[in-house]
Amino acid sequence: MSNKVYLNGIIVVAVIFIGLAIFGTTNHFAGYYNPNKKSTDNNNNNDPKPNPNPNPDPDPKPTDKEIQGYKCTTNDCYILSGTSTINDKYLFIVDGTDNVVLFDITEKKVKETYKNIVVGSNNNFVAKNKEDKYSIIKVNDDVKELVPFEYTLIEYVKTKDNYILTKQNSSFVTDNNVVTITLTYNAQIVDYNDSYIITRTANGEYHIFNFNNNTELTEYVSGKRIFIELVKNFVGVVTEDHVYRLFDFKNGNKLVAEYRLNTSSTKFHAVVNSSYQLEIYEDDELVKTIDL
Repeated sequence: MSNKVYLNGIIVVAVIFIGLAIFGTTNHFAGYYNPNKKSTDNNNNNDPKPNPNPNPDPDPKPTDKEIQGYKCTTNDCYILSGTSTINDKYLFIVDGTDNVVLFDITEKKVKETYKNIVVGSNNNFVAKNKEDKYSIIKVNDDVKELVPFEYTLIEYVKTKDNYILTKQNSSFVTDNNVVTITLTYNAQIVDYNDSYIITRTANGEYHIFNFNNNTELTEYVSGKRIFIELVKNFVGVVTEDHVYRLFDFKNGNKLVAEYRLNTSSTKFHAVVNSSYQLEIYEDDELVKTIDL
């Protein structure tokens, strides 16, 4: 072999090696994928890694809802049911959960904010504040507290247009002008009419009193009372022996009817139907009908 041929062979081999080196280096930096290479990354499927710091969800877009000049802060925003504009000035607006705003539509500003409002009559309202205390307020040209925000519960009795005010374990009844019409009892008043007042103590025992002179009538009922209710002109009583007894306290404290209940029952109720029969319900099921 001549020296010329030998030299040409060396040159060809050198060119080939240089070309391979350039190709390998170029594809390495270009991210060349070798299907036979075992990945050293934890992501063995070679899928793109998730962003370790994804953008958080954007803040909720403020609502553009507006009610008579009040700019709502939530989409759950509406005029309080059973109310309308008061004296062309005030409006109760529910704006989200536990948030009732008294809005002055003339001055376009919030007058007060409450946790809950119950509609009474003659522009009276039972108001619950952010500290879970109750008051009766009157809204006319201005807002007046008829009683201070210091009660643990105030209930508006629509059928009587009266209020039961409770502070801790003591309660009494007022009329719609917030004039007290009963004594204060060291128990929760649970029902009343023009003749009787029913209370329940902290340990669950019921008592019944004469509305006018505070005489306790449960002295005529033996045993611990676990339930008492008013049934027309009668008084229904369940004692711990689980017997439903109907009394007529207006006519000689007369026992009118009785029926033994199931000892596992927890709810009791009775009505006098149009046929003047006593219907006794036990856990919401009619269990007995008695002619009176």
